[in-house]
Amino acid sequence: MSALALGILMTMVGAPSPEAQVRTTTHDGIPLDEPILMRLHGVMLRIPAGYLAPWPGLRMRSGVNEASRTAFNFWMPSRRYVEISSLSIVGSRPRERGRPSPAPDAYVVMVHDFSSRAPNKLDYRSPEKQIRNLMKVPGRESYSFEQQDFDLVRFWRQDWPYAQPEPFVHFRHVEGSDPQILLRCTAPHRPSPNPVCDGDVYFASDELSFHVVFPRDQVSNWRNSILAVRDLFNSWKATQ
Repeated sequence: MSALALGILMTMVGAPSPEAQVRTTTHDGIPLDEPILMRLHGVMLRIPAGYLAPWPGLRMRSGVNEASRTAFNFWMPSRRYVEISSLSIVGSRPRERGRPSPAPDAYVVMVHDFSSRAPNKLDYRSPEKQIRNLMKVPGRESYSFEQQDFDLVRFWRQDWPYAQPEPFVHFRHVEGSDPQILLRCTAPHRPSPNPVCDGDVYFASDELSFHVVFPRDQVSNWRNSILAVRDLFNSWKATQ
């Protein structure tokens, strides 16, 4: 079999073409595994360049980058960085150069506005406060609640005033539990090429706040996804 025919066959079955090489650097030539120094609210971090969203520029290679918040992407369940610039990621299971199609249980988690915040500094980012605001109008008595077997509570308006069902399916954490989370997921009746869940998360015990996005079909796996966010943060802490 010729090399061309072999390449076509491997592409058809989802394997990487022999000509394709796994991406190892950013567009600026920074190795994806090169640690970028960042100080986030006084905590020194060594974050591999491939995680950061967007990928770091050359100026970030020298010295410590002071920041109040950051953003990053990673694969679940492997927790490795995505070998595609955040500006080019399409969908929750993108194809990476030189790699086979993602496994059925693989998906990308996107994290935005990641920072350390005391409870009194959360403002609008507090899941608890957002939930209270939702219940004020039209009023808590207008909502129904249903405990899910994956430790979230689904809620919806009984008096939804429009002809179509609600455009999102809403979930919240069980009252009094940690982490706090408020999710909205693309409703099944809405056609979408990339149905997702997104929402705000707060680890009260760690004072970590962030916005998370992952595919809708992984809502039952929400806890593993957000625990991975916290674990990555802890793994990036500089030891000296």
